[in-house]
Amino acid sequence: MTDEAWRLAAHVQDAIGQLLAPVAGDKWAWHLEPSVAAFLLDSGHKDGNGKRLGNNFPSPHRDHSYSASFDSEGHPKMVSVWVPLTDVEVDSGCMYVVPREFDPVFKNDSAYEHMQLLAEASASVEAELAEDGPSRLAVTNVCGFPLAGARPLPCQKGSFLAWNTNLIHWGSFCHSSASAPPRCSAAFVFRRCNAAASDKDAETDELAAQLCDPDAKPIDLRDPSTVESLATVRRRLSYVLAALRYFEHWYDASSVRDDVMQALRSETSS
Repeated sequence: MTDEAWRLAAHVQDAIGQLLAPVAGDKWAWHLEPSVAAFLLDSGHKDGNGKRLGNNFPSPHRDHSYSASFDSEGHPKMVSVWVPLTDVEVDSGCMYVVPREFDPVFKNDSAYEHMQLLAEASASVEAELAEDGPSRLAVTNVCGFPLAGARPLPCQKGSFLAWNTNLIHWGSFCHSSASAPPRCSAAFVFRRCNAAASDKDAETDELAAQLCDPDAKPIDLRDPSTVESLATVRRRLSYVLAALRYFEHWYDASSVRDDVMQALRSETSS
């Protein structure tokens, strides 16, 4: 809802455009996906239990498959950008990645382990253990990702980290002995669009047809009309509401969503 957040997003869009200029040339532009988010971790982590350790995404995952991330010629279609807003140390909520060279199914969409951190329900095991008393076993996780190649990404605030959206990655929780404060960061995804086509033409453009989610209109913060629209509270609230939907399967944001909907209704009635 603040000007500073949108200035940061616009700066990152400019930076990703420059970074990928050797690949894109004059054909493509990089526009912001509406799934913008920021994360402020908790210092605690519930003894390593929970789906969102310290408000993190602690399980290794890919955001998208290879075919959603690259076109048929191997050019990127979407790129994730991660900007730490605090200094990040290994024990203060550091991001971890598995480099492509250690990922044997990086390009293989058909491999089951390409997208899955395998989890097996343990109801039958729990039933057997229950005979000997209460069991703490809830889920048996079988990781299909090559974590032996994982690398931490400690960095200073304001750094610019970018990776393909099918790269294996995850956030770690904060250690109790961390000298740095819990990590705060902003996360963006940029989608490749046809630089020459109008919005109408892009709907049928061959490049646009290769994109992951053509129904979600990306945001171009270099467009004066888009920037002008951000002057209204309603438009900013609409973007907040859209971003919340992307994370509903991870976070219970129902109370926030209800507040945003109420604010939108109030502005419409006034």
